[in-house]
Amino acid sequence: MVLNKCDALRMEPLPCGLQELKIGDSNINDSVLEQMMQPCTSLERLCISECGELKSLPKGSLPIMLKQLSIEKSNALDCSKILMYTSLESLEIKNQRCNGMESFPLGSFPLLNRVTMWGCEDLKWICAVKEEGGPFSSLNLLRIYECPNFVSFQKFDGFCAPELTLLELLGCENLNSLPDKMHSLFPSLKVLAMYKCPKIEGFPKEGLPSSLKYLSIKRLIASRTAQTNWKNAAQLSYIS
Repeated sequence: MVLNKCDALRMEPLPCGLQELKIGDSNINDSVLEQMMQPCTSLERLCISECGELKSLPKGSLPIMLKQLSIEKSNALDCSKILMYTSLESLEIKNQRCNGMESFPLGSFPLLNRVTMWGCEDLKWICAVKEEGGPFSSLNLLRIYECPNFVSFQKFDGFCAPELTLLELLGCENLNSLPDKMHSLFPSLKVLAMYKCPKIEGFPKEGLPSSLKYLSIKRLIASRTAQTNWKNAAQLSYIS
């Protein structure tokens, strides 16, 4: 179901069997959204875009069953409320200030396998260690685009994602290095793409993961490209 440019005063409770909902460019607020979604006991996919009055997300039974969540251009929304949606398998946050949420703990989502962070101005760190400890084994795909203040994959408790196969970094102007021991933190990585990350000066000294097959780099590593350790180059099937 798609609700676009809808008046909050005319919102009615949604069908209980609804599985996917997209809300865009609407003056909906927290209480209205909570009421209209209360019957939705089967909702698996929720997309919220350009809802400037929305500050929080529905509670009730939704956090334990929602699998896909996408949030875009809804800057009043408190992104920390996303952490209660522990059943998520796919998360996309686009053009959000994140309201001072500098660190995003992906490890709070034990089932999460696909993440896109795009245009998140406040984002500085991402960690992927589960709350109970140990590696974040579900994450398969991670994209970080146009996050100008993003500086690191780890701050205190590290970033270990043994099943990560794709990592894309675009427009991360202040990211100055890839994770140390990347070969052991991302042992399943097959695709690495980096564009417009001018402060990255090279790859980890231990080298890239031996599983890597596709490498694409543009507009970065200006000062050390010629000195890069290409010990795994023979295993790469594509370099650009």
